[in-house]
Order: sequence, then structure tokens, then C-alpha cells
Amino acid sequence: MASRIAQQVRVVSASVRSVDRGANALKARLKARAKTVEVGVLGVKAGEEESPGVTVADVATWAEYGLGQPQRSWLRDWIEENQPQVETAMRAESDAVLKGTRTKAQALARLGLWIQGAIQERIAAGIEPPNADSTIDRKGSSKPLIDKGQFRSSISSRVTE
Repeated sequence: MASRIAQQVRVVSASVRSVDRGANALKARLKARAKTVEVGVLGVKAGEEESPGVTVADVATWAEYGLGQPQRSWLRDWIEENQPQVETAMRAESDAVLKGTRTKAQALARLGLWIQGAIQERIAAGIEPPNADSTIDRKGSSKPLIDKGQFRSSISSRVTE
């Protein structure tokens, strides 16, 4: 029986040739160091004083969570209201990275700048609830979160590695 099996086995020699059709470049793009994009009051601007003893980061936190004042979510509410557009933009940027027309860092930077601009527009348009009459008298404006414009101009984005 062993001899019959041995007779049926033929040795076939073959050569294998590996052809890279962009897989290695794709792996490199996906492994790029850029990992996340952050949007908000970041870095040095966060520590700047908006008024004596109050930093821009303090104002951002108080407004977002309503600490000691009416809540005016400038970040979480924007993300929630624009979730479908954010997902569409993320897909488009991911496709550009996969196609090799943008790096991962470029895609994240574009997303960050878009979100940053949209949030600044949201603040400029006015976030509910309106200012109290006493606040309007003190600062001379009815626009919530805008006094000198320092908070709005402090919103930025950055890609981290």
C-alpha cells in the first residue's frame, strides 16, 4: 500500500512571486504616527487670563457644564447636533488616507480645523440661554460667551502623535 501511495505522489516544483500592489504603502499610511485630533481651548491659550484670576479654560469649562452659571454647551451640543456630518467627514478623510491622497495627519488636521471653525461660528451666532439683563448691562452685549472675543478666538485644534 505504501508503494502505491508513493507512486501517486508527484513532486511539482513551483516558484512564488510576491507582487505588492500598494499594500505596503497602505500599511505605512495607516501606521503613521498621527493618532488623534483635539479641538477646544488648548495649550497656552487655555492658561491665558480672560479676566483677573479667571483663565480662558475656566470660562470654557463653566460654560460647557454650567458651573455657577447657565449651561451653554459650545462643544458637546455641537458634536451631538452634527454627528451625521462628522461621520461623513471622517469617512471622506479616511478614504483620502486609504487612497494615498492625504496623510493621516493631514486628514486629522482638516477635520480639526473644520470642527474648530464650526464651533467658533456657533459661539458667534449665540448659544442659548440668553444673557441676563445684569450681564448685558455689565458687558454691553447680549451675546452669551462673547465679551472681548478671547474665548471664541482661543478655540483651536491640534493633531497629537
